[in-house]
Amino acid sequence: MSPPLVDLNVPWPQTSYTTPPTPQAIITLKNTLTTLAALGYTHVALNFTLPQSTKLPTTNLNPIDLSHFTDLSDRLKLYTRITIVIDEPSAGQSLSKLQSAFDVVSVLPTSEKALMLACSNLDIDVLTFEYTKRLPAFLKHKTIGSAVSRGVKLEFVYAGLVTGASENTRAQCLNSVTQLVRASRHQNLVVSSGAKGSIGVRAFKDVYGMLELVGFKRSMERDVMEKSSRVLLSGRLRRLSYKQTVMVGEDVVEETGKGMKRSITEVQGGDVFKKQMRKLKEMK
Repeated sequence: MSPPLVDLNVPWPQTSYTTPPTPQAIITLKNTLTTLAALGYTHVALNFTLPQSTKLPTTNLNPIDLSHFTDLSDRLKLYTRITIVIDEPSAGQSLSKLQSAFDVVSVLPTSEKALMLACSNLDIDVLTFEYTKRLPAFLKHKTIGSAVSRGVKLEFVYAGLVTGASENTRAQCLNSVTQLVRASRHQNLVVSSGAKGSIGVRAFKDVYGMLELVGFKRSMERDVMEKSSRVLLSGRLRRLSYKQTVMVGEDVVEETGKGMKRSITEVQGGDVFKKQMRKLKEMK
């Protein structure tokens, strides 16, 4: 049985809690998801990117409304992800409030101090960058290696190579990704589209070609595209079951993905945890 094809970064069309997505933005997103499904992808994370200056609400931390996509539930299992853009180390303090509200938690550092913090201390699943711009610092193996040793996945977003506005933009993206690959020594890398429309999505074989541009051998690409993403999603869902609840005899990605993938109520209210506890009691 082939592993699931995963895209961990399809942007949710909202950058604040006060302005919801427009109907047209939802239609565009649905078209992107439909294209991913047609290309064989089975697991997709919708990514809500939040500037560090944003004040978090006291309730409803997760604005991603999966009910817009119920007609895709037989083809796609949907997850929710948040990416916090951090510049100052203090911005990382808000992460603890978000751990139970999203399936995947990531940060995008924009300064050297923020990068050091993300690699060494923050409890996150993914470290990502704005690849169409200069990286916040020269990526050293010692720094990136700290993230690798803690199990943090390093994300290569290929949107800048596909839909870059200019040759310079694409060149900057390629240079930034090459730096990450070198500093990580090919470890803990995952690949996502970052696609804001159907035009930004690529089939697996095309993504393989992009990986070869940044120094990957064919034997390493399958691990990056499939195994690492699968481990990431499974690990995050285990942590959502209230940190370290052991799930016996099941594939977390497959079992929790049947039907429509996790409503906001399930993510925030602990329904997954209760479900797993019932299963464990039944096994006794």
